[in-house]
Amino acid sequence: MKKIKYSLLILLGFIITSSKLVAQTAWIEPDPTDVTKSIKIYADLSKTTNKSLEGNPGPFYIWTWLPVSLPTGDPNQNGTGDKPWQNSNDSLIMTPEPAKGARVFSFTMVPTKFYGCTPALVYQQGISLLVKPKNGGGYGGPDFKTEDLIIPVNAPSNNRGLMYGLPAAILQNEITSIVYDNPKEDKTTMQNLAADDCLMYIKATDASGATYQVASFLTIQNYPQLQMKKMKDGRFKSTFILNKLLSIPAGVTIKKIDVTVRKKNWASSDDQTSKTYTLVVGCI
Repeated sequence: MKKIKYSLLILLGFIITSSKLVAQTAWIEPDPTDVTKSIKIYADLSKTTNKSLEGNPGPFYIWTWLPVSLPTGDPNQNGTGDKPWQNSNDSLIMTPEPAKGARVFSFTMVPTKFYGCTPALVYQQGISLLVKPKNGGGYGGPDFKTEDLIIPVNAPSNNRGLMYGLPAAILQNEITSIVYDNPKEDKTTMQNLAADDCLMYIKATDASGATYQVASFLTIQNYPQLQMKKMKDGRFKSTFILNKLLSIPAGVTIKKIDVTVRKKNWASSDDQTSKTYTLVVGCI
């Protein structure tokens, strides 16, 4: 039995070690990653499973399709001309990184600018690419490229998501804030909201399951206290004391609040956040 357990431990260690080696075929620095700032994407061609680039000294180019597949005409499109696979975009050339390894190459970008998308989409989709020479062959002949390299993008620990409380656990009888990070909004119909076009629907639930709200979802435009204030960086914030805002009776303990943001002139689900955000209420 001890021998079996020992063998299983060795096998498990081998699997974990192997997965780490595979992961190091392509990676991002820094990690975790602020995708609104400059990053480096590395690929180690000595560790790829597709060996069609063996012996090829380069130069090499990235060819990428996630988080966004860029259209023809975009300055960062993968290739140009009638046969783009045989004519990589010169702006996508990679840089040799001999300090990282003899066959390590990098590409530097600001993901949100390169792909023209929100940070949320980068974290959700990750970055997918392959590495190829300028002429990748193909069109009836063999392709010269790596396998698809799929790189997860890890958000910094201080990335709170689209909606969050300050402090993280909402305080029931003290000043607290809810922040809606509109610049990170992935829903196109809710992006770039005007200063007076962001309303907060808030509903609290107590320990017994009873709920409290200022107004129904469709009438909150009539309550100025539910309009969120736009900050200089594009985020919206609402500051309040929960007990006063929702007229919570004395002695009632709130367990959670549910928050949905919508536009002032609501016509359909296009005019609200994609989901309702549940925030924890801390002890008083």
